[in-house]
Amino acid sequence: MWYRKLALPFLLFASTVAAYLPTLGNGFTNWDDPRYVTGNPFAARGLAGIPAAFTTSWDGVWYPLTHAVICVIQTVAGPAPFAHHLVQILLAALAVACLPGALATFGMRRTHGAAAALLWALHPMRVEPFAWASSLKDVLALLGTVLALAAWGRGRKRIAAACFVAALLAKSTVFPLAMLFVWFEAARPSDLPRAIRRTVAFWGPAIACALVSMRSHLEPPPEGRVLPGGSLLERVPTAIYLPWWYVGRALSVAHPQAVYEVAAVGWLDVRLLMAVALWCVALLCAWRLPLGDARTRWGALLAFALPFAPVTGLVPLAFPVADRFASLPSIALAAVLVAMGAACCARLRAATRVAAGAGAVAVAAAFCLPVTVGRQQAWRDGIALWEADRLRAPGVGAVRINLAAAYGEAGRWSDAIGELQAMHRLGISYEHRARDLFFALAARDGMEPGLVRRLSALIAADGGSRESVRFAQEISRRAGHPAVADQLEALLLRGAALSASGVPTTNRRVPSETP
Repeated sequence: MWYRKLALPFLLFASTVAAYLPTLGNGFTNWDDPRYVTGNPFAARGLAGIPAAFTTSWDGVWYPLTHAVICVIQTVAGPAPFAHHLVQILLAALAVACLPGALATFGMRRTHGAAAALLWALHPMRVEPFAWASSLKDVLALLGTVLALAAWGRGRKRIAAACFVAALLAKSTVFPLAMLFVWFEAARPSDLPRAIRRTVAFWGPAIACALVSMRSHLEPPPEGRVLPGGSLLERVPTAIYLPWWYVGRALSVAHPQAVYEVAAVGWLDVRLLMAVALWCVALLCAWRLPLGDARTRWGALLAFALPFAPVTGLVPLAFPVADRFASLPSIALAAVLVAMGAACCARLRAATRVAAGAGAVAVAAAFCLPVTVGRQQAWRDGIALWEADRLRAPGVGAVRINLAAAYGEAGRWSDAIGELQAMHRLGISYEHRARDLFFALAARDGMEPGLVRRLSALIAADGGSRESVRFAQEISRRAGHPAVADQLEALLLRGAALSASGVPTTNRRVPSETP
């Protein structure tokens, strides 16, 4: 009966919604939400902003469908965080519900696909794309990709192409997955030219979206984005290694963070040797492992490797490592783990096999769920997010800077000053230190906001030079705030003494909001 076919998707949808219900009580964070959501220039124009979203890039990216959805949400419900989180959770749950159909295209049984989908959805690394309002692009791209794969498996190739184009318009970094459809079409190597011709509806838009996005991303050169290792040749080892870094995180179920510090990998680095060995094992498994046919195994390896291409250091990114980057590749990882578990139980009696499989899924879900629910609470606002990250990454400058900014937005200026000073105690250099210290001190002392902004801008424009700081101090005294001048002098001298003491610093450019 038809309702039996809908039972598993419904259970997956309901389980995902239930697991992420705490997110509905969250607000926005100061981590990109002011730029992409509440301050979205297209949404500010209401539905009239939708055409502009398709013809204009914003902040170095071109994600027109994502911006269009934000326009609709804010037109209907305003900038309230509840509406944004509700839409995001429902879309994520829909993608999880459709995931067994997508995995069936690779030859996976529906029940096994449902187990993989549930474990994937409940993993703590899903919290960032599901609970962070600025990650709507990742959820939309996920949904479009999953629907495209499911439609292809049912022989609906035109619908599959339309869904994949929608995924590209949500987030163009899914473009390498167009090669999956070429792989599906080519039954054997000699069929490759014909397969390329018959899948032009997939790889043609993928190349076009990639080129448009590349131009938006690189022109002008985006501030704060880095290339791990420097030149293209020097970046290759990092790109080879990082997928396995993600696998290690997924298998450890370590508490996720918003920002990770990962050092570039060199050609003589032991991490590169380890990664090459793991890639060799993966190739050997795709060639010889008795899990499904060879096309399924190679397709799973492609599904794991292809999505990493744009996000592992080959292009400039503010941070080459983030939980959301592993969303699509980890589907293949979850599917392979479930398939291996099913193969291990294949010789058991049917009832025992079902009980063992259900028990294993239940134990894994119970292990992941508390961490997943707890991490959603950390995303309730900027302060909660960065205080949680500070516990796990106290030496990462981006965490401290963004926590200082979150404290400033809440009017907790003393705490903001404390974070800026903690950076210097830890030996973390920060080019806007003088500007932000002045801003926080002046705001705490009640200086007129317009004057605070003008003097902060002057210090920033002059690179925090001694002359600009002295000028700001003099104006502060004339405006009746001598304590600002004296405290700024004391704090800057303390930081200078620290630098002179030989404490190593990290000259890393990180994005920040002025506290």
